[in-house]
Amino acid sequence: MTTSIFDTRRYKYPQNFLEMKPKLARLEQAIKKLETNLIDANVQANTKLLTQRLDSHLGLKVDYASELNPDQLMAATTSEGKVLVIAGAGSGKTKTLTYRTSYLLENGVSPKEILLLTFTRKAANEIKDRAKSLLASSLSNQELSDDALAEDKLPTDKALNSITSGTFHSFCNMLLRQYSGLLGINPRFTILDTGDSEDAIDLVHKEKKYPTQTKTQAFPRKKTLQNIISTSRNRRIPIRDLIESSYPDIAVHIPIIEQLAIDFHEYKRANHLYDFDDIISQVVRHLKTNETFRQRLQNTYRYVMVDEYQDTNIPQKQLIDLICEPDSVSLMVVGDDNQSIYAFRGANYENILLFGETYPNAKLIKLEQNYRSTPSVLNYINALSAQITLGYQKQLYSDAPIAGDKPIFRRLSDETKEASYIIDKIVALKPEYDYNDFAVLCRTSFQSNYVQLEFMARNIPFIVVGGIKFIERRHIKDVLAFVKVLYNPNDTIAWHRILTLFKGVGAVTATRLTQAITADNNAFESLLAASFAKKSDQLKPLYHTLTKAQQAETVEAAIEHILEFYIRWCSKKYAGDKSQ
Repeated sequence: MTTSIFDTRRYKYPQNFLEMKPKLARLEQAIKKLETNLIDANVQANTKLLTQRLDSHLGLKVDYASELNPDQLMAATTSEGKVLVIAGAGSGKTKTLTYRTSYLLENGVSPKEILLLTFTRKAANEIKDRAKSLLASSLSNQELSDDALAEDKLPTDKALNSITSGTFHSFCNMLLRQYSGLLGINPRFTILDTGDSEDAIDLVHKEKKYPTQTKTQAFPRKKTLQNIISTSRNRRIPIRDLIESSYPDIAVHIPIIEQLAIDFHEYKRANHLYDFDDIISQVVRHLKTNETFRQRLQNTYRYVMVDEYQDTNIPQKQLIDLICEPDSVSLMVVGDDNQSIYAFRGANYENILLFGETYPNAKLIKLEQNYRSTPSVLNYINALSAQITLGYQKQLYSDAPIAGDKPIFRRLSDETKEASYIIDKIVALKPEYDYNDFAVLCRTSFQSNYVQLEFMARNIPFIVVGGIKFIERRHIKDVLAFVKVLYNPNDTIAWHRILTLFKGVGAVTATRLTQAITADNNAFESLLAASFAKKSDQLKPLYHTLTKAQQAETVEAAIEHILEFYIRWCSKKYAGDKSQ
């Protein structure tokens, strides 16, 4: 299958081609402008620049020139200004970010001035851990330069720990709590995950007693509502426009959904709740309106690095732009426009294409040497990339001496035949390999079901990687709900989750109990109120558990009280049920 600019999975254009032309012209102009600022490390003038750059820092302990290829070296040692690094698949972008972190520290940059934003905690930790190992082996556990660590003379591992790194959400969560006084917000807010947000929307919908259906159309489910509200915010599309274009079958409910979104937002603010979208948008709002806050971050984070920039959405881009607005703040974003696949969750493909427009003096560096795939695979990828007419041009290559087998593209009529074909190939190759030498990759977990059924039918052992995340498992979310109400007694969603564990306590009673608790200055004694006499006996153990946990001297002790209660509840709930 070839890919073109009209591949709607990658980029959604207006239906009217005339509406597309100005946008396409703008994107093409921004790309063309940035391409003129390309720094090719193999050009003689840039080779001299690299040599001069390294010669001016003869005291460097890490041998960057021998560890990195010329383009990686250029990216790692370009420490000032705004830079976009287009990193093709398998081109060593993590290694480049690792060595750039090391290079900054060796050149006197304080670790507290470095901000590293990634899309997973694992990616951030990997870069820091690899930089730590690199510096430790190169410096033999000596101290970094006096300029970098004059304040505390920190050893290497502590220096790396002083770097601010993590996901966009974790970074913004930290900012909201750390600067709560300056921003005028309650620092003891709790965060709603996607499932919690769905429950909160459903709760607001029921409390407001909105109609559940019209004569011809049922009201959308909470999952759909959450997705509409979240997408509208992340893509900056009015709810009406989003529903009319993507959910036309529920257009009759647009006025109610618009009001529900407003009520949902007010409900969260009233109860000190933030969902994933709030975490970033609230920081962006304060950066725009609070000059003291904005200047403090701009003065703190002087060297910003962003991984997987092609997957950023509009609020994430705004966050980066507001922090990196001054010319004195160095910004390096790394990404690949060809690997933008998260439009379905709000990623804005335009961000990486418009980098040159956002930062007119920005430089462009391309990492095109691949260390992961064979030349035959790269030839196939390059042929596909050549048909993408909108984007940064790149040509991946490998120094591997053996071309390798050519990729095989096979299209079958349905998922069952596809699964059978895959397993036939594995069986045919089995005499030469073990089963653990094979991996079957699927775009979604649902698609893997057909492959799993075929494995089971043929008695082939397999391991499934993925599924429900640990933090999303029901029992884990139950226990976390107890912790949340101890931290933020206004967390109505956590209260609902806890209270509905008890037999006979439904949504209505849970709402009344929650309202009583929050109205009584968050006193747990409301659980024993006479107005709930029918429920008070079974709620007494809950009251005593929360009281003991609240008075515990450590978090560990508080969780032990919660687990003791919850395990006892599970034992009674599932007594004799061997399926649990």
